[in-house]
Amino acid sequence: MSVRPVEQVPVAARASAHPVFEDVRVVRLVQEPLVEASDAELAAVGLVPAENATGSAPPVVGRAPARAVGFPAWPILTDPDNAPHALALVGDLRRIERRAGSKPGAAAQLALDAAETLDGTAPHFLPTFYEEVARIFLTHDQPAQAGRFFSRARDVERTHALAIDEARHRQALLEFALAGALPVKALTAESKDLPSRMAPADALEEFLTLLIERTRAGLAPYAGAIADLGRLIRGAKLSAPERAQTEARLFDALLDAPALQRAAAGFWKSARDPLGAYLAARPDAADALFSEIPAEAEPADWLDLVERSGAADRLRDGSADPVVWIEGFLAHVAAWGTKHRSAPDSARGTEKLVALIETLPDLDGARLTVPAAIDRIPVRVLDAILDRGASTLHVAEPRRLSDSDRALDMEGWLADDARLPLDRLAADPEMRVRAALALLPEPGHRRSGPPRANPALVRALAQSPSGRAVIAQALEPDWSSDAHLRSRWMPDARQTRSPSRERGEGLLSADRAGRRRPTLAQAHARLPRLSALLAPDLLGLLEDACPEAIAALRRDYDPARLTASALRQGLRTELTWPAFEAAYAELARAHASDDGPPSGVGGPVEAFPAVGLWTTEGRVVFVDGARRVAEHVFDAPRGDEYRDFSFALSDGRILFSVKRSVRGKTQTVLRWSHQDREGVLDGGDWRAWNSDESMSIVVPGGRLTDVGLLRAGEMMLPEKQRAGAVVHDDGAFATGAGLALDPETGEIGAKRWPDAIAELLAPHDAEGYVVHAVRWQPVTETTADSLFDTHDGRHATVVLARSRSEGRLRGVTDERIIHADGSVDDLPDAERIGAGRLVRPGGGHWDVLDWHEQFADDEGFVVPTSLTRWGTPHAVHRTSLAGIHQLRVRDAAVSARMRTLTETDVAPLADAARAWVSGIDADLLPGPQDLFQAPAERTLPDELIAQAAAVLGTDDPALTEAAAWVAAEAAAVAERSGLAVDSREEEGP
Repeated sequence: MSVRPVEQVPVAARASAHPVFEDVRVVRLVQEPLVEASDAELAAVGLVPAENATGSAPPVVGRAPARAVGFPAWPILTDPDNAPHALALVGDLRRIERRAGSKPGAAAQLALDAAETLDGTAPHFLPTFYEEVARIFLTHDQPAQAGRFFSRARDVERTHALAIDEARHRQALLEFALAGALPVKALTAESKDLPSRMAPADALEEFLTLLIERTRAGLAPYAGAIADLGRLIRGAKLSAPERAQTEARLFDALLDAPALQRAAAGFWKSARDPLGAYLAARPDAADALFSEIPAEAEPADWLDLVERSGAADRLRDGSADPVVWIEGFLAHVAAWGTKHRSAPDSARGTEKLVALIETLPDLDGARLTVPAAIDRIPVRVLDAILDRGASTLHVAEPRRLSDSDRALDMEGWLADDARLPLDRLAADPEMRVRAALALLPEPGHRRSGPPRANPALVRALAQSPSGRAVIAQALEPDWSSDAHLRSRWMPDARQTRSPSRERGEGLLSADRAGRRRPTLAQAHARLPRLSALLAPDLLGLLEDACPEAIAALRRDYDPARLTASALRQGLRTELTWPAFEAAYAELARAHASDDGPPSGVGGPVEAFPAVGLWTTEGRVVFVDGARRVAEHVFDAPRGDEYRDFSFALSDGRILFSVKRSVRGKTQTVLRWSHQDREGVLDGGDWRAWNSDESMSIVVPGGRLTDVGLLRAGEMMLPEKQRAGAVVHDDGAFATGAGLALDPETGEIGAKRWPDAIAELLAPHDAEGYVVHAVRWQPVTETTADSLFDTHDGRHATVVLARSRSEGRLRGVTDERIIHADGSVDDLPDAERIGAGRLVRPGGGHWDVLDWHEQFADDEGFVVPTSLTRWGTPHAVHRTSLAGIHQLRVRDAAVSARMRTLTETDVAPLADAARAWVSGIDADLLPGPQDLFQAPAERTLPDELIAQAAAVLGTDDPALTEAAAWVAAEAAAVAERSGLAVDSREEEGP
């Protein structure tokens, strides 16, 4: 007996007329079986079929699944005497329809109120009324509300023991099932009600059709489908072969339906026996099903299905590839466990999986790929895979997955009563690293206290050689030979990428003997997690278990070693702009106390080649090279309604703008340094003429920005907000986006790069790179000797980016930087966009990151912030990207010495720093969240600065104070680690 198909019926365009409007026709699309009901419904409002007058049949315009007769048509057809009660609610249905989309709750309450009236007059009309309300909610994409009202219709039928028209009921069920608005409890209730209304065999057939058709319509089988069908099978008293035949009809249809992959977990649990028997007789169908594991299938239930279907036997005899199956199943286990916030679903599932793996053929040295969420895979399972002959296990790791997600489930291993030794896993380099990560928990919220490794886990590992190897791995600075793992040792070291970083070099700096060890930045960033393992009550145990690793850490956290490494890396105050620093000091002096830090200085203000600084009192100074090119004191407005000062420079004149709020509206007040009048504009961006990214050009008549031409004296703001960079080459001007700029008017035209830039970009465009930023300006008299990406008379840097569209690193950005000299740096997997290359005093270079926010050395590590004695950033940090071209070497001899400093050279400085830091409350020591930032309330002692001067061979406070703070940071890191010892062996950089 075949499954009854969903009935498709013709749809006709039926015309109606009204006696009052003889020439007007109302056309309604009606399913042919519902023509009589539609005519009766329209007749209630005076409309009669137009075909009655012409004798022509309505044209058929299509076909559609049969729809049940609705409301008020059904009451009119079946009980015309009480039809007025139904017609009285038509207006209520229209009101419900108007509210259903925007206010579904209010619409539902209207429906319930109307239903209460109908319940007192004609309760047998309620089912079709509720169904009509459900249809209204469906048209407004409210399937949940629709399902609730459909269930109410069925509840009314049971409460009032109403007679049911089976044909109409079947159509209604299918209609709402195919619309996805049939609640699961309604399906289960239907399976229980059917036997009371028809013969058991017919009830079974009705329900089987319903299950199949809803799945064919794209709805996943629900959890209780097999149980509900089984109840009807038992009621029909089918024999075992007949039962198998009925279940096979269901599975035949389900296996062809894509929706089967979305079936609920309960479905797979209840389907294990019947579906397993079905698949055992159909190997091809089993292979098709097992090629993709449904997301909701509980792993233990799926393993049962694999066994009962015979698929496991095909894995054992080699007719199916065990490596492919293991990789796919582990991916499912990890995904399922991640979604359900659990490790592998249960001990039962683990036992079954291990038992199956143990019976598979030898894996013959295969290198298996295991999922990124490896903490969801039991350690026993991974051990079993290696025991079957896999050579190594490789983790398919997506980008930016946190370390905790990448660690093995060592807590599960610890809790396992049948805990296995880690010999095989510890021998696998990558698995040893994953196990070690479990000892280094992520830092939690500050209120939750410092992270801490599980002491029981550490003690358990310390009892065996393989466990001690895992501990040593966690303590080892150069703790992985795998480059992609090393590059993820600590997030703060990934702030840039260089070609050497991509090869796996540069994460740990090397000494003369070639041994890699952490920089100060790494040691600081790594400390929170490492401290979790180096708790005082565990340190003695660790020294006994891994003496060499602890000894290496003690050397690496020696303050002298960290200080020397950081000073070799460099300080920004090795560069200077004397006139700018003098202006900064002068402006800051008005706010600072005699012995306090500088304060109250705003800026920088870009006005290439000049840079401006200002104070809240309205004083502003622009510096270019060795001189001040503009200076003015504005009468700065006072009051809560004024905020956000901004300045710009054009033709030696200074524009002052400030935001003002008047009765809830924003205005911009403008003043020029050479005029007494004031301009007031509604709205506007008071920062429009310059920004952190801006680079403007002086042209005849004013200053050209990429948002327009700023002419001295004009009270105006550009339409476009926030200026960017202007590109200038050989008389041609463009915005940073490549749009042509008219230097005489400031008008923006079509896209057109200057010829030299267009020619440069062409080959990179063919490789899929797009322009991220272009800096391209001729040198000026004061910037000709710039240390930043300058060559052949121009300052030039082109930053390109390309987003990968496929593969493991889909969505990852590759960066390419083209420097002024034509050299190219490719930075795969770049996490921060660079801005160019700066010559480092004493040799090497720094990369400028994120528009001059930070410098990074040629190994890719961020250079420490240069602090003053009060712990505030030095003035050289206040130059904009335009001002970077004004920086020059402060003291070449000192920089040359800094590049070669050793631990022995800096030992006196490190000792002085340790003595000072040891007297500071531990709570005031710098934390990982403020790398290279000092507590504001601490001031460097003169003795520490004097030691820095002796080490560097200079009394320049810009260098000595910055170096002293580096030594203090190194001492603070060592103090917090509890590992520091005196290590004074003579070593080179």
